[in-house]
Amino acid sequence: MAYIGEQQKVLNGRGIVGRFDEGTSAGKYFYRERVTEGGKRKYKYQLLQNVSSLSEAAETASDAAIAIATGTPLVTQASQGRALLEGLQQGSRQHQDEQVKSVSIETAIKEFISHHEKRRRAELIAETTFLNKSGIIHNHLAKYLEYKNVNYTSEITRTTFIEYLSFRSKTTRLCMQRECSVIGEWLKFLDTYEYIHSKLLRGGTILPRA
Repeated sequence: MAYIGEQQKVLNGRGIVGRFDEGTSAGKYFYRERVTEGGKRKYKYQLLQNVSSLSEAAETASDAAIAIATGTPLVTQASQGRALLEGLQQGSRQHQDEQVKSVSIETAIKEFISHHEKRRRAELIAETTFLNKSGIIHNHLAKYLEYKNVNYTSEITRTTFIEYLSFRSKTTRLCMQRECSVIGEWLKFLDTYEYIHSKLLRGGTILPRA
């Protein structure tokens, strides 16, 4: 059994992240949580790739929890970010005009909802939070982009959402703020998977302030 060195509670005490200091995994970081299987409680571990500090391990904890809960391979935001950066650096050398992996708005919405459905099943977000995100994306974002005649992610520009507040003018300021927050999450999701131009969100959000 490898000896655990530094460690930290994460996800409101659901699990811990730590570093193995001895054994074959010495120097590697992990996420661990206690689960119940067959009436017995035991620990499950998920090794964290490309993590070099406890703070980085804590940032990947939610992704590791999803991997354990769903039995799927661990794909972290950090590894996606590094892969994206490497791809952009290589692409800048080979192609001055960047090409994005444009998908339909319908597909982009489905993938975003599926991502948060996995988080809900892993109990990383509450059912009400999932329904709120899903409702905003389906009922407001989709309708607005249809109104703007935006059918593919590559068609999103810095001015796409300039009319969003007027489009939702009959709702309250608080609702507008919540909607823009969730739409901002969706845009960052698109950026992570290279569905929009890498420069689009540079310098902050492209959403208006409610």
